[in-house]
Amino acid sequence: MKDQASLLKSIEILYQQQLELQGDPSDPCSPLLAKLMRIDTIPFCFYGHHSSIPFSAEGDIGGETFQTWCFRIEAIHKQEKNVLLSLLQPFTIYGEPAGWMEEIYALKRTDCLITQPVPSISSLSCLNIDLMKRDIIMEPKW
Repeated sequence: MKDQASLLKSIEILYQQQLELQGDPSDPCSPLLAKLMRIDTIPFCFYGHHSSIPFSAEGDIGGETFQTWCFRIEAIHKQEKNVLLSLLQPFTIYGEPAGWMEEIYALKRTDCLITQPVPSISSLSCLNIDLMKRDIIMEPKW
């Protein structure tokens, strides 16, 4: 129970930090981090109990399904002890869907959402925030 309380507190801190990133960089009233980082997402993965591999979920965009291990916190429901997560679509350096964590070059936000009970999470790991900034540039071959 104590571990779940500390995990929920960690999720809340991560969510608060993510909120600090939101805002228009050109707006003088926006938080400083929004102006510096120019992104609004802290990507992370999480692990279930008795699992050494990250939790994965499938999303669907326009009839195309994708698998991801990367998420963004959208909301925290303390009473229900669950979190609303959006799926981040992973891509390789070639712009193809990533098949595993080691292949991820860039992440893109999606509208796909899942609700995850906090008691089913044993740990979480923040990912490199630069994954949200990277563009995949496809140049024509000669």
